[in-house]
Amino acid sequence: MHKYCFFVFLFVGPALSAQSALIMQEASDIASVDIVQLPKQNNALLKVNAAHKAFGHLIFAKEIKKRINALERGTWESISNGNELWRLRLKSEGATSLNLTFDKYFLPKGSSLIIYSADQSYVVGPFTDYDNRNDRILWTPIIPYDEVILELQISQGQATNLQLEIGQINHGFEDFTAKALTQACHLDVACGIEDGYPQVEKFRDAIRSVGVYTIEGTRLCSVALINNVRQDCRPLFLTANHCGVTTSNASSVVVH
Repeated sequence: MHKYCFFVFLFVGPALSAQSALIMQEASDIASVDIVQLPKQNNALLKVNAAHKAFGHLIFAKEIKKRINALERGTWESISNGNELWRLRLKSEGATSLNLTFDKYFLPKGSSLIIYSADQSYVVGPFTDYDNRNDRILWTPIIPYDEVILELQISQGQATNLQLEIGQINHGFEDFTAKALTQACHLDVACGIEDGYPQVEKFRDAIRSVGVYTIEGTRLCSVALINNVRQDCRPLFLTANHCGVTTSNASSVVVH
């Protein structure tokens, strides 16, 4: 008999929590929040350059080195539940997506960070003290917008224990959708009856194990969740050697 394993992943989806929506009603208008505007990028040129560099993976974003510390930038205010609220807007005009690298990430217990689109329709998180790591680094999932808002809640008096500093913002220049990643030479798992491949439909359960993942916030490759002979629910992902995952960059992998 096969053992079925269940895994819990970070929420990535199309809605702000009721708690956050309530906070935003009492907080100052988002237009008054500090904004960091990144230099304009040439997406067409970035695509051409990426095509010459890619081998076995897709380069979908350009890294932009930018140091932003929460204690130096952003808008702080007190809210009615007794917490401190910090928000920051990031915009890279024309980006198909944004994802962030925190070079310093340590949240005190009880703190919560979410990142969402400017129109409040898409959110990743919450990130909490559970995501604190020994290397104090955090790589975020992709948000398919060119402007995002970072929103942190932290208990009164805990800001001195906070470490939150962005070191890299990744400007997407390729469309990050399943259909966009499907290539003509492949019978892709994103295909189905509507694409003229009805034979794919009977594999829907197996297809759910397949993911796309980012490496260092700029490259994409594919991966599959697999079982093992012990059937002990150890989460193993199978990927290709040409994707370029090494011991030095493995911590940057974010699976979607």
